[in-house]
Amino acid sequence: MTDQRLRQALGTLHQELNHAEGIDDASHQRLKKLAAAMEQGLGEVHHPEHRHGLVKLLRDEVAYLELSHPRITDALNEILTILSAGGM
Repeated sequence: MTDQRLRQALGTLHQELNHAEGIDDASHQRLKKLAAAMEQGLGEVHHPEHRHGLVKLLRDEVAYLELSHPRITDALNEILTILSAGGM
């Protein structure tokens, strides 16, 4: 897993959040908090327990947004793929 690839995926997520239409305020804030937590914890994604927690949060968000916001879901799935390649 490369930190650069993860940072790029987070950048894509931010772009999708900034351009998302029809997303309610609560979901938008929830996703922004998730993205911020991921950015703050980038240095710790190499620790399995931290990475496991992020993967669970991401999977929950994917399930929540899967039908209503497929582009955001794609961005979250990319992050999940990167984290999973790191040994999960």
